[in-house]
Amino acid sequence: MNKFVHRQDCIALLICIIGFVIYIFVQQHRFDTLAESRIYDFNARHSVVSQADLLSFVNMKLEFFNFTNLYAEGQPHLQDPFVPHISYNLLQFGLDTDMIGYLSIPAIDMDLPIFVGTSDANLGRGVAHLLHSSFPVGGVHTHAVIAGNRRLNYARLFQDIEYLEVGDEIYVTNFYQRLVYVVVNTQIIPPGQLDALRIQDYRDLLTLVTQHNNGNIFNRNGYRYVVTAERMDR
Repeated sequence: MNKFVHRQDCIALLICIIGFVIYIFVQQHRFDTLAESRIYDFNARHSVVSQADLLSFVNMKLEFFNFTNLYAEGQPHLQDPFVPHISYNLLQFGLDTDMIGYLSIPAIDMDLPIFVGTSDANLGRGVAHLLHSSFPVGGVHTHAVIAGNRRLNYARLFQDIEYLEVGDEIYVTNFYQRLVYVVVNTQIIPPGQLDALRIQDYRDLLTLVTQHNNGNIFNRNGYRYVVTAERMDR
């Protein structure tokens, strides 16, 4: 009798494990499909936004959304990406989408939509532009910072960025162009250490940042894994 009960318990446990694996697979597939759909829609619409319109949008002076004089002012309001930030509804700025572009990294087979503000909501549906870092449109004295979660059970997101190596290419597609960056450095930094995220003189940089230790979306205190890339298509 005990052997029979033990066998039943093992079968029940196995069924639970298989069910959980299937659930994770379905959720990841659903997330990937939704991300692909958002990117497809963005590509279908973004060409109608002119460069002049985008630059006008970028230069808007808003209380928490000011990208105008970041370099000159020294980015006094820059914060750690995993300190919760608000997100923005871009409709109020005359844009017909809540995406500002998407990130593509062939080396790790990744394509993800980019949203504005590292709120928990945005970090749960794609990657997020860090407020008070440069808007991802390139240019001298710019440094766009993109944050992403890892090890969420329904999406890969930045799970694999530790596999990136110096020389790997990263592409950012915004409303009117695709920017090409090449990885120049990777490092691990403590939370709140912002030097690696700041604008550097005469450089056009893109940094990806995620949690290094515990990848849980609610982890605010773990070390950060940082990938820095420099633009090469100027």
